[in-house]
Amino acid sequence: PGLPMSSLDHTLVCANSLTGIGTIDEALDALEPKRDPKKGTLSIFRIEIENALEDARRLLVDAANSSEATKAEVRQAAEAARSAADAAAPTRLLFDAAVAVRIGELPVVVGSAADIQHLASAKHVQDRLLRLNPAHMPFLFPEVFLRESAGFDVLIGNPPWKEVVPEELKFWASKAPGLKGVEPGERKRQVELTKVERPDLVAEFEDLSERFNIVRTALVKGPYPGMGVGDPDLYKAFAWRNIQLLAASGRAGILLPR
Repeated sequence: PGLPMSSLDHTLVCANSLTGIGTIDEALDALEPKRDPKKGTLSIFRIEIENALEDARRLLVDAANSSEATKAEVRQAAEAARSAADAAAPTRLLFDAAVAVRIGELPVVVGSAADIQHLASAKHVQDRLLRLNPAHMPFLFPEVFLRESAGFDVLIGNPPWKEVVPEELKFWASKAPGLKGVEPGERKRQVELTKVERPDLVAEFEDLSERFNIVRTALVKGPYPGMGVGDPDLYKAFAWRNIQLLAASGRAGILLPR
């Protein structure tokens, strides 16, 4: 009581953990598909990524060790978070490139890290990624993924139990309350009439469908075995992602339908 509220600038994130890059190795699998980790070959991209993230990690560890007992210390912690994000910024484009390759927005990339960052900064790539809102975990939390036991110690959550498929009836029912209670034949007639009268809603549903398709592609092409069979269930991807993001001794608690 009486202490100022701690800074949440670094730890509170709103992004999609399923469409982003979960680990550095996951990014390298996309950027260097022919690499063989068993041979111990040094990766240029790994060096580039880890060097940039290391600067951010040090800043964030220093901020975490601050007591934040005064408003000045809280401001310092927030400033450290911003400085860490700036330090890690070069790696974000490499992670963006890895996602873009995975979903087919970029071909297999070649060249230096700077070349690939340039490709990832292209407007068509960034516009596509904007719809995915990817959370690149090593970029967001370098202090978690660059430590000796990389990954989170604890993950808890309640993933949505739904398929990545736009539900047309649900969409139109949200625009016309009571539609679900109408007989199927009349319901179809009302929907078709609304489509004629409200082309703006038709465009809205088409945009929603496109967003679903982009996410579906990211999941099917992502590191989630079995997601390409039938309509992808989000809870399955979340189950895989929890395993991938845990530290070796970590624990996860998530609600699943079965």
